[in-house]
This record gives sequence, C-alpha cells and structure tokens, in this order.
Amino acid sequence: MKTDKNGKAIGQSPCKHLWGNKLVCTCGHAMNRRIAHKANDRTLSYIYQCYGQLRTGTPAGRLKKGLDIEGICDNSSFMEWKLEVQADFVFKKLLGNKDAIYKETMAMAQDVAEVKDPERNDKERLEANNRQIEKLNRQLANLIGMCSEGDISREVFRSKKKKLEDQISNLEKLNDECRQRVLELEDNGAKDRRIESLSEFIKMTAFDARAKIPDTVIDNFVDQIVFDHGAFIWYLNPVYGNEVYKQDASDWKKNSICNL
Repeated sequence: MKTDKNGKAIGQSPCKHLWGNKLVCTCGHAMNRRIAHKANDRTLSYIYQCYGQLRTGTPAGRLKKGLDIEGICDNSSFMEWKLEVQADFVFKKLLGNKDAIYKETMAMAQDVAEVKDPERNDKERLEANNRQIEKLNRQLANLIGMCSEGDISREVFRSKKKKLEDQISNLEKLNDECRQRVLELEDNGAKDRRIESLSEFIKMTAFDARAKIPDTVIDNFVDQIVFDHGAFIWYLNPVYGNEVYKQDASDWKKNSICNL
C-alpha cells in the first residue's frame, strides 16, 4: 500500500478476504462486502454491493430524493453463499482440466519443499551454532581464569583469546544470516496460504462431492468474477485454458439450491 510523507496509508487497502480480490461489478467498480445477518450461533452472513453505489446511492434511493439517476450503477446486491455454491459447480462439475490442476498442485508441492527445507535447516543450524558459542564462551572463561592464576603467560592468553573471539564472531554472523532467512520465509504470507491447503490439493479433495473447495484452489484458478444483475461470469486463470463460466443466480433460494 502507498503511504504519504508522514507514513500514513493512502489509497485503497487490499482486500482481506478471497472474494473481494476477485469480484468486479459490471460497471467496473469493486464490490463492497458487509455483514447482512448474525445467527444465534454467531455465524455471519455477508452481502455484496457495488462500491460506486456507496458513493452515489442506488437508483431507487436517488429517485426517492428527487435526484437524477443518469449514469448511476443499477446493479443489484447479492449474498456471499451464492459464490460458494458456484465454486462447487465450477470446480466439481464444470472444470474439466483436472490434469492442469494436478500439475499445478505438484509444482506447488515442490515449491513448498524448496521453501520449508531451508527454513528447517536454518533453525537447526541456529541451535547448533548457539551450542558451539556457549562452549567457546566457557573455554574463554577458563582461559581468563588460567591467566589470572598464572598458569599461562599473557602472550599465550592473548593469542588463544583472539582465536576464541574470532570463532564466536564468525558464528554470530552466521546466526544473523540464518535469522534473516527464517524471518523472510515466515513473512511470506502467500506461501503460507498455499501450504495450509496443500494436503487437500494433493489428495484432490476439491473434487470430492462432500469436500469444501479450499480458498487456495479458488485463488489460484480464478482470475476474475464479474457480477451483472444476478448473473456471475467466472473468468478462469488463462494458464488453465481461458475457460469462462456464466451462471444466472438471480432466482436462487438458499434452502433449495444448497441441497442440489
């Protein structure tokens, strides 16, 4: 996100939920997500509306106020569950290119292996280096005691002390490099999200009739979803064949459609 000269964020914040990054109103604006209902079990239901309408008002609202509606987006709003049901249709019934999905899955598995193995190795190296530093510090303390007792000369003391301090310094530099690599890997949120549902990818549970489509699958394979007066147009990632799926959900009722 961009910031001004005082470090304050400016511009539109990136969406923190999957659908907000994919949805576009037919007028070109993004779609706003807000809470529509809170059930007794505290489960939230969400509704989407064109961002343009938030600034201008809906045509119906403007007419009540005697305002002009020319150029005002007249798109409808919709509930989030319609997206979830369509995701099932797209990935379990209508998306035929399972070979492409499987290849991408295996590529992601390799990608994860390349990331996680160095992270584990770096952590193990940090622990080993710290144990060695503790050992060298004990040797240094013993050396100081031997010098103070007169067991070794000052020349021998200075020579051995420098060698121990150089070893400790080199290990600490290596530790700094390891910590930096670990932090960079831990901060990689995109990979973490991919790793989270990797097991579902590999097992291909996205095509199990009883399984929920992992968000990571949708994020990787859906390029954009355009909403147009009750109809959803799904544009899949061009890497997987430029498939387009259109579904008119304007007359969908939750209780009936979710049991299909």
